Amino acid sequence: MAVTETTVKKDSEVRVPPNLDRKSCESGSRAKLLVSNGCNKRKAEFVLDGEREKRKRLDPVVKQQCRTILETLITHPTGWIFRTPVDPVALNIPDYFSIISHPMDLGTIKSKLAGNRYFSAEEFASDVKLTFSNAMLYNPPDNPVHRMAKELECVFIRRWKLLEAKWKRETACAQQDTFSSKSEKTAQNTMRAFDKKSLEQISSG
Repeated sequence: MAVTETTVKKDSEVRVPPNLDRKSCESGSRAKLLVSNGCNKRKAEFVLDGEREKRKRLDPVVKQQCRTILETLITHPTGWIFRTPVDPVALNIPDYFSIISHPMDLGTIKSKLAGNRYFSAEEFASDVKLTFSNAMLYNPPDNPVHRMAKELECVFIRRWKLLEAKWKRETACAQQDTFSSKSEKTAQNTMRAFDKKSLEQISSG
């Protein structure tokens, strides 16, 4: 079934070509419409979410390390309140989304991690920090939730710094091994060249 979507901007009408079917729309395809200034020519550029798949996903080892830290936060005595998304209706805080523009919680992070939706450790860390910064932004310092968020943030930062230090050591070791391998290969090539030259001198003598 063909789908036609109309966007009106500054008295001009731009239509998404009808060959973009519903299945593509429902699968998360996004259409970016570009209109040339001063002319009637319209150009549609389709940016598929599938392009994100081309990025290298989180390394399995790093993913497991992130999962371990996340479980530490979720099972922490003060972590229960951050396990699910904030429900403004149930908590009777109707102004929540007017203050917090990017909600995040540990349960959502766990789902994203399990679904391979993180492409770097930094993306994971950013979401964890966002969970706690949101809680501290909405709740005043004397509020228990603010204090709980601050406590868990400290736990996370401490664990994360240890993990980053570990990655740094591993990277340094890998680079050293690479350098040593190159140096050994260079030395071997030098010896071969020297032996060849010596052999030629003996032969000529």
